[in-house]
Amino acid sequence: MVLFAAPPPFHAVALMGLLSAILLSALLRLSSSSSYYNNNNNNNNIGGGGIDSLATVDFFSKTAFPEYFDTRMLGYARMCIALSIWITTFHMIFISTGWDVKVPYMKGSKLKRVAFHLSGLKTLCPFTSVSWILLGVSFTLNGIIALQVAAAAETTTAAAGGQQQPPVVSPWMLRSAFLIWQAAAPYSTLVSFVVRYVIWPKVLETGGITTNLKHWRNVMMHNMNSVFALTEMALLGGLPVHWPYVSVPPLVGCAYVIFSWLVAGALANQPGQDGPQFLYNFLDTTLGKTYSIAIVFLAIAMMIFFAIFATAGELLKFIGGGLLAHAVFVAVLSSALLRFRD
Repeated sequence: MVLFAAPPPFHAVALMGLLSAILLSALLRLSSSSSYYNNNNNNNNIGGGGIDSLATVDFFSKTAFPEYFDTRMLGYARMCIALSIWITTFHMIFISTGWDVKVPYMKGSKLKRVAFHLSGLKTLCPFTSVSWILLGVSFTLNGIIALQVAAAAETTTAAAGGQQQPPVVSPWMLRSAFLIWQAAAPYSTLVSFVVRYVIWPKVLETGGITTNLKHWRNVMMHNMNSVFALTEMALLGGLPVHWPYVSVPPLVGCAYVIFSWLVAGALANQPGQDGPQFLYNFLDTTLGKTYSIAIVFLAIAMMIFFAIFATAGELLKFIGGGLLAHAVFVAVLSSALLRFRD
């Protein structure tokens, strides 16, 4: 019998509400009324003092190697990366014919296992796509802020006595850019890790075809995503993720779980005949208690990869060194995450 709907069990809804409340409460406690121009707590202070003491123009406009490139070049580099992300996304939605998905549901699932096609806006539903878009928004905002700061630095007026004008950057843009980076950066490494060490080996183990994994679009979204994030951290602006904001990735993850509930009924090619579908077997709401356990482990995994990225940033500062040392750092970490062939 095909299910007409697969609503989440009560215990999963209660768990999601509890997790979301705890994570949101932890995030709100970090909020501050301090001015966004207050740089008393600079970007080297990971202890916080409020988001406005961290999400400053200085945080987004400093370059890791000012002897090699200035703030304007930093902004252009970020915008070039953002452009590559948006071109890939545009191609995926409007040009690509999409791809077929057949989820290997776990034992005990009540869902009908069928192949369904993702194309157009449906290609934005996988977590990889969500992570990719967050990275694109992050680089876009970070690039705009850097360019605004560079433009302000180059503009002087006689009324100001020839002094540099302060950059006019919206505090909400600064806060948004800061929070999005806290999720987008660790998500990039999470996606690359899962593809290399879980999905790709599983496809080979089951005798599947890895042609789609080698497609240039997936090379961008599964490999270059980590390269972009690591490059920002080590070579461009030196942007870290801050330990107190470890609640951000799992909070976004909770939103994604709720999103999976909303789109389950529309994913199948023939919803009336095939019933609801999920993109990942661990998000199958018909698994009972296993589903709630999966949600907990998903939140933990997101916090672990946040910690990994934060630790990498701390390690990079400890190692120090010049441009070459940082480039080697990016290459070593990337080699552990990327995969291009069987």
